[in-house]
Amino acid sequence: MMRDLLQPSFTPSVATNPAKRSSDTNISNLTTSEPSELARINNVTRKATFPTNSEVIVPVNCYGQGQYYQSNTTYILKPNDTYFTVASNTYQGLSTCDSLMRENPYHQLNLIPNMVLQVPLRCACPTTHQVANGTMYLLTYLVNWDDTIPDIADRFHVSTKNVLEANGFPDENPNLTPSTTILIPLPTEPSSSETITHHQKPVISGSFYNSKNKRKQYIVLAISLLIVLSVILAAVFLFHKKLFRGFWQKGCKDITVLGRQSNASLRRQSTARLRVEIADFGQALKDFEFNDIQKATRNFSNENRIKGSMYRGVFGQKVLAVKNMSREATEEVKMLKKINHFNLINLEDVCEKHGSYYLVFEYMENGSLRE
Repeated sequence: MMRDLLQPSFTPSVATNPAKRSSDTNISNLTTSEPSELARINNVTRKATFPTNSEVIVPVNCYGQGQYYQSNTTYILKPNDTYFTVASNTYQGLSTCDSLMRENPYHQLNLIPNMVLQVPLRCACPTTHQVANGTMYLLTYLVNWDDTIPDIADRFHVSTKNVLEANGFPDENPNLTPSTTILIPLPTEPSSSETITHHQKPVISGSFYNSKNKRKQYIVLAISLLIVLSVILAAVFLFHKKLFRGFWQKGCKDITVLGRQSNASLRRQSTARLRVEIADFGQALKDFEFNDIQKATRNFSNENRIKGSMYRGVFGQKVLAVKNMSREATEEVKMLKKINHFNLINLEDVCEKHGSYYLVFEYMENGSLRE
């Protein structure tokens, strides 16, 4: 993590490369981080290379973007790159296909080499409650095979209880999915002594490089630049409370949209569970009807559209933001609970109509509400 108090926040990430050693310059270019800070926090000299499969802490800036926090970087497309390969291979789950498609104007079938992609990396900022309990940094940790919450907590010298609370896990030892991320609240800057080297079988054999299939060769080269970014650490300096005051004052709420339901009764039950779950985090809902939402957004008119499926709605004397989540988006929202827990803006209500969910959020006058 960076010591520079002028930085609004930063995120160290961990790089791993099974095919080739990575330098601090390569990792810095991928994450728009400062090479000297990368070297300092990893206790290495400038232009050092990191061993195969070793984790590397990479400090980068993390900002509030609409509903969520994210760290912004760019990536120049290589031959045969897709949104999927960039999110899954190059950034190893620290970004997603959906977030890349939202941040960039290019259709997924129109990507060509040398295009510059905007890449939002996952990060998070401590809530007021976490800050009061001594949390200075939130580490966004990329889950590996066989990881458990107790093991991760022990490795980073924090309590299992704090990790569970930071992610909203109801169970003491939930099942973790590799290549997803969880938040780890830290009282101090992370140390290179907490990083490890993963012992994995080689993914690519030597004979593979002799193939005449150019498509496969390009994929290998892309992977060899940087395969795994294992750990991403988001940290916010408390000296910049004004930047995130809206988030800290309101706290961050989280919701889980249950799986697809074909039966109207089951959908109503899902919505009821959602409302109970949201209430568990101290959020009083407004109990809007769909007709109220439709009227407030002028039947979801273009004039009321903020962007994509996000609309501005006038509910009496109060202006709120309404987001339409289709059934295809429920799994994404479910995943956001794990990744961005406590980092959503204030949620006013949730409503279901014909299989679609309508989430009513606090409207941010001084910031953009983006999908």
